[in-house]
Amino acid sequence: APFLTMDGQQLSLGEALLTPTRIYVRLLMPLIKKKLLKCLVHITGGGLSENIPRILSDDQAVSIDIEGSGWKLPPVFKWLQEQTQLDDFELTR
Repeated sequence: APFLTMDGQQLSLGEALLTPTRIYVRLLMPLIKKKLLKCLVHITGGGLSENIPRILSDDQAVSIDIEGSGWKLPPVFKWLQEQTQLDDFELTR
């Protein structure tokens, strides 16, 4: 199954799965320097549901609206979800 990148490049399944993680630190440095961010996390195993609580104190909570955020699920993950019938929660873990 071919997959298109954000810039329209066509990738095989293997190439899509082996695409390196995008590093956002340089993009976020202006916010870090202004002390507008208190932390950054690299989400891997466990996804948002298990990793975000690790940075919050006991009296804090968070609500994340992924659909409303503008973030788009990479095509390879849409394909994986369709092939395996994973629900949204499992896919984001």
